[in-house]
Amino acid sequence: MNPSTRAEKKALYLLITAIMLLGLNPFFFMVAIGEAVQDEPSEQASASTSTQPSGESEKADGERRPWWEQYVTFSGDLRTALALNIRGNRNGTDRTNILPVARVRGGVTLSPTPWLTATARLAGFFDEELQGLGFRFSHRRTIQSGDVTFDELFLMLKPYEFLTIKVGRLQTEDPPFELDSVVLDSLSRHDSSGLDVDWTDGIYMLIGRSSSFKLHLIGQVNPEEGPTNGVGVRGPLDFMDGASRVTYYVGLEAPPLKPFTQLAADVTIIPQALRPLGLGTDTKEDVVAFTMRGAADFPLQDGSKPLTLHPFTEFGAMVMTPQEKVLGISTSEERAGHYAFVMGLDLKHLGPGSLGFQFGWAQAGYLLSPDYPNNAWSIETRYKVGIAKNTVFELRYRHRQDIAKLVDALERQTDDNFLARMTVKF
Repeated sequence: MNPSTRAEKKALYLLITAIMLLGLNPFFFMVAIGEAVQDEPSEQASASTSTQPSGESEKADGERRPWWEQYVTFSGDLRTALALNIRGNRNGTDRTNILPVARVRGGVTLSPTPWLTATARLAGFFDEELQGLGFRFSHRRTIQSGDVTFDELFLMLKPYEFLTIKVGRLQTEDPPFELDSVVLDSLSRHDSSGLDVDWTDGIYMLIGRSSSFKLHLIGQVNPEEGPTNGVGVRGPLDFMDGASRVTYYVGLEAPPLKPFTQLAADVTIIPQALRPLGLGTDTKEDVVAFTMRGAADFPLQDGSKPLTLHPFTEFGAMVMTPQEKVLGISTSEERAGHYAFVMGLDLKHLGPGSLGFQFGWAQAGYLLSPDYPNNAWSIETRYKVGIAKNTVFELRYRHRQDIAKLVDALERQTDDNFLARMTVKF
């Protein structure tokens, strides 16, 4: 592509995204007059299904609606972001990028009976590298700009109140998989993080009622090229062995217990996927990782939405890890560090929104997290506010840095990332 054409396209995308985020964003005006909406759009609401009796029904305003609306639910979301990333490279050079990005998702849920639903959703990712639009049924973890693919295509069965089964292409996100915080990241699993388009192919089973302990079971199918999400994409992991084609996840979630808003633990196993002596070697080991996460609310005042302190933490451990020399952090044949943790504090209902502070740290051998790179620590602050019904605006600053300098590097890599993001659910 002609350099001038590429520059013009980048400028156009930057202008459009800036207008969407700032020019058309009522956030600043609404905050000024104190009318910003604090309630955030619910992920569950976008996937809700109707089970009313057959025949035409009435809307809240008394209008009659077609009978088929009882069995068909449409949902989706639009997320746009503008990010400035300043990277200090390991070779001593610096690089600055301005990244306008958009993700669009739209789907339909059919509910022929109260115990059976079918969901299909298309997702597309668009940035400055957009060359055209096209659909393909992707098996890769990431898609190219302009690609549209199914990120949900599954059947959900609920034969009993305490049992839910999903089979097909799924999204495993939100608590209990993510840490209950403004940031909503995870040390174990998190599909479609940020503006990514990825998914879990397999089966998910939820056992338990809302007021009791809940057991989460996942069997995720992995192609030879690797997982379709971020679980197991770091370090010397190989999925050529037949046993590694399924990732097993078992999670236990505690019922609500004040002041705790989340208490959960899980284990992830990927058989025969780890190559501790490096890719291309014959030695194989199982990936086994444990995580625990918790969060609590401590209101500081009375009222319907009082200012609330919301501390949270997550801890992860990986049983077997690669050698340090394989990861490039030293020339030693000792195993790399096994641990990772996240801790932080949210100030909920601070003004019209919530403000979060977070610290994350993952040793070189902790390879499982889709959100926290191994051999890196990070600090992050994020403000999240509902600016209208089903619309959330976020501002974030994050600093991330290598823990250990790589053997062949001149410097530790650093990233300073500034992000403005808006999400609209419909």
